[in-house]
Amino acid sequence: MEVKRIKLKSLKNINELVDNSYNGTSFSYDFFLKLKNVEYVLCVYDEDKLVSFMPLFEDNGDLNQSTMYIPYGGPVILYNFPSYRKNIIYTRNILNVICLYLKNNYKNVCLSLDPLLTDIISFVKNGFIPEVRYTYKIDLNDNLDMIYSNFGRDRKKQIKLCKNYKVIFDDKCSLFDLEKALIWEYNYSNDISVDFTKKYLSEAIKNNNGKIFLASDGEKILGGVAIVWDNKNAYIMYSYYDKTTTTVIPFLYYEIIKYLKDHNICENLDFEGSVFKEIEEWNLSFGSKQVLYFNFYYGENREELFNDLYDYGEKNDKYV
Repeated sequence: MEVKRIKLKSLKNINELVDNSYNGTSFSYDFFLKLKNVEYVLCVYDEDKLVSFMPLFEDNGDLNQSTMYIPYGGPVILYNFPSYRKNIIYTRNILNVICLYLKNNYKNVCLSLDPLLTDIISFVKNGFIPEVRYTYKIDLNDNLDMIYSNFGRDRKKQIKLCKNYKVIFDDKCSLFDLEKALIWEYNYSNDISVDFTKKYLSEAIKNNNGKIFLASDGEKILGGVAIVWDNKNAYIMYSYYDKTTTTVIPFLYYEIIKYLKDHNICENLDFEGSVFKEIEEWNLSFGSKQVLYFNFYYGENREELFNDLYDYGEKNDKYV
């Protein structure tokens, strides 16, 4: 196998590669990578055949995939052998050559794998430090009544209180209150902006990979949820609500589920993970299932890396 670092623009039909891959996500689509100023991708070839690629989220000489804004990165797998055994062995070989490249070319590495890549032995053997993380998913292959029946009692009550609300699709990203939607992010990082988020959501909608759902009561907008998707999963990315109307987000989640199912968009709704207790419990209250994924670190100061692991902090009560 051969590893090459090539220009992003040299990799043709990247969105098609993602859609036809085993594990590609919307965070590897070209419009997202360009917005993130990704210039290079790491490609793995087997006898001149492209078998995997990985976007390189480079930051001042390091590889730094911020999991707050890029939930899933890592290699996109472009094969699927009939033999399960061959898939496992072949994937390990690919991950091994990628790990060797990263070790030899970056002093510090931070990246996460998508939830479908859980065989992490190649990373562990190469000295990468794994951090366990979780996301929560709803299986959209289940019928709507079954999905709703798994909602918690409080969520069902809240939805019933919204019977007079209407759903608005904000396809121009003009009504969605981005300042309110980014309050939580502002509390934890400065690496986010209204301008970037508006461009991101606008591009996702234009490429038919995203939607903004608003809830209205007459002329008043009560809240909104923005999602993006690929052909496997939809991801809840940003949301806000009028503090006087706490029922609106469950209502919108239910409407999102109906929309995704009615349009046969993908197989799962991914709550896009969290390590905060309050958010995990919130996600579970919709009947979602816990799904494991891994974040990896590599660097010269291993002691510091270990000390930083699992320092999740607590969500500021101001924003609960």
